[in-house]
Amino acid sequence: MSIFRTARRIVGEDARELYASHQERTTLILIKYLARIASFLLIGVLWMVIAAVVVILLGISLGFLLGSLVGSNALGFFLSAVVWCAIGVGLYRFRHRLVVNPVVVKLRKIFFKQ
Repeated sequence: MSIFRTARRIVGEDARELYASHQERTTLILIKYLARIASFLLIGVLWMVIAAVVVILLGISLGFLLGSLVGSNALGFFLSAVVWCAIGVGLYRFRHRLVVNPVVVKLRKIFFKQ
């Protein structure tokens, strides 16, 4: 009977070690996915900040450029606002094609390794 008790104790210890190593591996995989998503989001936020600064400066320069062409800075800035509104409507119209679908594809690549 003692042989069976010893074997059961050894198998139980091995099972606990295997379960602990499986938990550690699962935790590492989860951390890897979270790190990829966090870096993807951080890079996206940085690009958005840079793009916002560029858009603001382009709007100001476009306003002055159109103002010098038309003869009035107020009319130039109004035309600049119309251009940016048209661009905004276009981006809103094609938001799924330009923004949503690429993000879904990137997240699918991160999680499912295609």
